[in-house]
Amino acid sequence: MITAIIIDDEPKSVFTLNNFLKEHCPSIKLVGEAHNAKSGRALIESLNPQLVFLDIEMPLGSGFDLLQSLPSIKFEIIFITAYNQYAINAFRFSAIDYLLKPLRISELVEAVEKAEKRIKEKIATNSYELLLHNMGQQYAIKQKIAFTERGQQFLVSIDEIMYLLADGNYTHVHTGEKVFLTTKNLKDFET
Repeated sequence: MITAIIIDDEPKSVFTLNNFLKEHCPSIKLVGEAHNAKSGRALIESLNPQLVFLDIEMPLGSGFDLLQSLPSIKFEIIFITAYNQYAINAFRFSAIDYLLKPLRISELVEAVEKAEKRIKEKIATNSYELLLHNMGQQYAIKQKIAFTERGQQFLVSIDEIMYLLADGNYTHVHTGEKVFLTTKNLKDFET
């Protein structure tokens, strides 16, 4: 399910869009509505939707004012408006689509399908980036050496170790700041 909100000041338009989505776009889960730019921003910040259906001309600021007020846009946008002169500006915000009122079901369904595709691509990319990050973390952990000194465990990055000095069955681990005495011999560290 894709979480979505509607930001539009016209109750009839909100009602129509809500019904069209329920009937023709079952993958969309509407989680909220706002009727002006100010409450729209609050709704976006509190619900973190994946998709926003956004009107342009509204009280307390336009849809563009709303988008410019956000620190970042982490959701997809489908503009739904009665004004055709804002289309170029809408695509500057990487809008999925720009639909004119009155809505046509076929255009809405097509726009939602494009949004679903882009959202799935984002999720896949984020999952891939998380996997790479986690693999990097595992690699970073492998680049540290654990040892015990006086019953206390220490984890020292290999980059911090300047040299190891053998002392019988003990080893002195010299970092730039501290010297640790461990009960491991040099062979253990080499392994």
